Amino acid sequence: PKNYNKNSIYKIIYLHDGQNVFNDFGANIPYKWDINCVMETLVESKKIEPFILVGIDNNDRRYFEYSPFPNNYLKHKFDQVQIYGGDGDKYADFIVKELKPFIEKNYNVDKNFTSQTLLGSSMGAYISLYIAGKYPNEFANFGLLSIATWFNQDEILKFINNRDINPNKHFFLSVGTIEMQDSLVENFSQIYLESNQVVVNALKKQNLDVKNVIIPNGEHNEKTWKLILPEFFSWLNKR
Repeated sequence: PKNYNKNSIYKIIYLHDGQNVFNDFGANIPYKWDINCVMETLVESKKIEPFILVGIDNNDRRYFEYSPFPNNYLKHKFDQVQIYGGDGDKYADFIVKELKPFIEKNYNVDKNFTSQTLLGSSMGAYISLYIAGKYPNEFANFGLLSIATWFNQDEILKFINNRDINPNKHFFLSVGTIEMQDSLVENFSQIYLESNQVVVNALKKQNLDVKNVIIPNGEHNEKTWKLILPEFFSWLNKR
């Protein structure tokens, strides 16, 4: 946070697509999450406590690292689609076994399970859901914005349904009503809405705490994800 104090202990949020989330010049996109500015505004108005924010930049292997499962079935449906995915376990292990220990060694992080949050959008939400099942005791809170479950819905649901997810985990999901248009995929926005609900149902089936927000006219972009951040922070501040 802006007024980081070495004598204070902070809850922490790890974010995927790190170059797109802060108010700086690192993203080659028209809009960014501006999560640092959103948080500081809420802190200054005393609506939330400050968090440490850790943005994890992606690279040109984003579609490989953000899924442990290859999207083979898409290749069968659309010849133009390449096969991606498969390196998600390596990425998840990097976060838990390398990044988290480094951050906790060098910053005043509240190491309690309940103070650890993972936040991502689209494929970042997809890998976050996977990490929720793979590592039961590392993160308590998950923000899954516009989750790209369609990437390989069968495998991620099979994985989640076969895991006993820690009952103390909490999930915040959001999805827009006009997420995306694609010339290759008919009704892509409806696919996002339906697959989001599938994830909600799977988590609730395990009696987990789930908040689901439908954003009218929400799109699949940083501008929409920025709009939902105050509600996400308010939800997280109560955990």
